[in-house]
Amino acid sequence: AGGRPLVVENRPRPGVRIARAADQRDGEVERVHAAAGRAAQHMGELAVEAARVVGQEYASIFDAHRLMLEDPTLLSALEKVIRDERVNAEWALESVTRKLLEQFDQLADVYLRERRVDLIDVAGELQRALQGRAAPSFPARAGDGERVLTADDIPPSQAVQLARGAVSGFASEAGGSTSHTTIIAKSLGIPAVVGVAGLVAAAARASRVIVDGFEGHVIVDPDEALVQVYRLRADEHRRRQADLLDQAGLPAVTPDG
Repeated sequence: AGGRPLVVENRPRPGVRIARAADQRDGEVERVHAAAGRAAQHMGELAVEAARVVGQEYASIFDAHRLMLEDPTLLSALEKVIRDERVNAEWALESVTRKLLEQFDQLADVYLRERRVDLIDVAGELQRALQGRAAPSFPARAGDGERVLTADDIPPSQAVQLARGAVSGFASEAGGSTSHTTIIAKSLGIPAVVGVAGLVAAAARASRVIVDGFEGHVIVDPDEALVQVYRLRADEHRRRQADLLDQAGLPAVTPDG
């Protein structure tokens, strides 16, 4: 996929430690519960949208995130830090998330260890709710030609929006092969490359970006000859996909029966 870069920075602003007086702690705890309620409601809405555009299997991702936001264990841990350390809710969330991530990093199973991305997604959603920031989104239609989403991180909540056809491909600085965002992109057949260091800074200055999801390359400001090469590759891929779809209804039997 190729086009003008649509540069988005999704990572929530880091929490700043602010001391709270004893009589302010109840207010901070109330902020946590209110923000968690808003974030959980948003996850529920995303589950409905995911079921509609990519299937129930992917909706379960957001159902799981909603359950994490409603988990008394997480909310109790935040409340304890707020009350014991007399700090603001944002800093308590940073502190608890950091400790939980350390526990994930100690897991022996690679797949389970990479589920730390779910915690990061949920913590990011809650931090945005605490900061009063809108969930990451982009226009359903760019209206000015092909666009490629380039971001520091693309949470699953934003990946679901890719089904709207706003962008032709995406690349991000964060992410891995088993992240939910990558899995959703594969299900939608959208070219994607993740784990690209320095991407946002490079794309912000670029007039065009190419995402090669086969080779794992992101090409910034390619010359016209290279653009033509990739256009031919994209056309060939579309032809091959069309040929396969034409045969999709044939009986699944070998020539000898």
